[in-house]
Amino acid sequence: MFSGVLVKFDRLHQGRFTSSEFVPFIGEIMPARWSFEALAVEQFKNNKYEKNFFNYNLEISQDDWYSIFLIDKLKAEMSECRMLKDSLDYRQVVTADFYKLNYYIDKLNGLAGFGPISGNWKASLNIENFNSEVFKNAGRYIDSLAGRLRQVRKKYFDWKDSVNKSIEAKIGRDEFMKLQDDYSNTNLEDVVLNRLRVDKSIETARRIIQKYEPGYMKPTSKYGRSHFYAPYKQIGNTKIDTFWFNLLVLWIETLILYITLYYNLLQKLLDSLGNMNLHKSGV
Repeated sequence: MFSGVLVKFDRLHQGRFTSSEFVPFIGEIMPARWSFEALAVEQFKNNKYEKNFFNYNLEISQDDWYSIFLIDKLKAEMSECRMLKDSLDYRQVVTADFYKLNYYIDKLNGLAGFGPISGNWKASLNIENFNSEVFKNAGRYIDSLAGRLRQVRKKYFDWKDSVNKSIEAKIGRDEFMKLQDDYSNTNLEDVVLNRLRVDKSIETARRIIQKYEPGYMKPTSKYGRSHFYAPYKQIGNTKIDTFWFNLLVLWIETLILYITLYYNLLQKLLDSLGNMNLHKSGV
């Protein structure tokens, strides 16, 4: 871990049963994955400067993702549906586009707090019923979602600004600037927020997976799995800080390894496999 090599655990081999949404399983069993993430996220979010603003920055970043990147993707999907709807060669692609449009419009509608969607255009987001009128109505509604999410973003930005002014008033501007200089680490932020990555999402047949600012991205699984640099892990409705969750995983892995070595389980497994091969070969 201290060799100077930065492993991109979220970009390890993607097998048939792995998801681009989470760290691949081969990465999950590597202790370095848990230890490096714990140290990086802890230094990023819980330092004396960032911890004052982290929760606001998280919400601002998520609203940026929804109102800019995801909205643009949905508009592109809808334009693709309009152009290719009648093409038999692209029927599978268009079907996937309509699925994502329906899924994310419902999701963003819930986040925006708009309530039930009025009109019949939503039910027409499919190959059979899609037309220019549905295209216009859906486009207007998506724009209204983006506007509402930008309003939510502004609310969190105003709260953050209020905290900023409160700290400045308490310790003075010079001390506040010193606090920022002492604890802001641009190189660490570039890593945890993935700023050097060009593509902000990965698209599958049923999902548009966020890759924008993973250090501010909420995990999507309630079973402890997450993307790399997640700010916290979630078990059910319980949120656990990444540092403590990862530390627990490392202790569990250490305990499993200790039991394996103490009872010589690996050697016993190899002996059992060898005996099975001997029986199969008739020796």
